[in-house]
Amino acid sequence: MTKWRTRIALVFSTIALVFLAGSPAQAITVWMSATNGAATGGFQNVGDHVYVIDKAADGMSAVTYWETDYGRSGHCRDGNGANNGTTTCNEDLWEEGFVRVMSCVRDYGLPYSLPQYCSGWSGWHPIKGFVV
Repeated sequence: MTKWRTRIALVFSTIALVFLAGSPAQAITVWMSATNGAATGGFQNVGDHVYVIDKAADGMSAVTYWETDYGRSGHCRDGNGANNGTTTCNEDLWEEGFVRVMSCVRDYGLPYSLPQYCSGWSGWHPIKGFVV
């Protein structure tokens, strides 16, 4: 009788864990485009991937800038020419925060160049890839 009680308790515990555990959410991906159309950048919360696509052979690099609500920031650069696919940067972000992105172009051949044609910041998006 004790074996059956243990098994039944195990089954109900497993069922409870399945219902109480978080389920995978749809990946949230946000895309932004530079105002001149030469760059597109984005973020996907499953895997913390930052994306950038260089769409114009203008001698400038496409760059996606990102920042979190807890003080981290960085960028992902496509510096290997235009129209050659998506560059992916795998960031390791804290899962409890929020992130926003901005797409720009920048001439890294010039000293002290600043980002140009920036999209403006996206809204804040959750970094966490699961809904609890």
